[in-house]
Amino acid sequence: MRSLQYISLFFILLMFACRKDCALPPTNPVTVEQDWEKFLGNYAVYDTLGNFMYQMSIVHFSEINDFGVEVDSILITNFADTLDLATKFKFKTDDRILDIGVHHPIIDYNGKSWHVSGLSDDSNTSVLENYIVNDTLVMYFKMTNIAYYINEAVPYYFCECKHVAVKQ
Repeated sequence: MRSLQYISLFFILLMFACRKDCALPPTNPVTVEQDWEKFLGNYAVYDTLGNFMYQMSIVHFSEINDFGVEVDSILITNFADTLDLATKFKFKTDDRILDIGVHHPIIDYNGKSWHVSGLSDDSNTSVLENYIVNDTLVMYFKMTNIAYYINEAVPYYFCECKHVAVKQ
């Protein structure tokens, strides 16, 4: 009889010991910054000598890709003081790198065609191009109208450009 009491007591203790604990919500919810968020904002753009050139802004938008999947994209308004550039945001191993991709052709504010492509880091300088440091982004890109300038009756233009964009 005594063993039956011990078994009953064991099962009662087991029922109360094995209860589901309620998880409490965190008191300070953690927000995770998306990779593209660090690039968003309004920028004053300078040449490499520090002379002001133009204003630019970067905003986020979502679009549907060729496979029907929603992807993060960015719109650079007043890129190179010439055009608006929309591109899918490319996730990199280092989330501080901005890759603008290749755009051929892309139309400027005057209806003229351009080839614009991002260039990789310039190994001749100690500055990291296309890499955001604090609030500064040195954009290194190629911009040319070689395929269009004759048909569009505009002067030929080619530039491997470096623009220093400082977030305001």
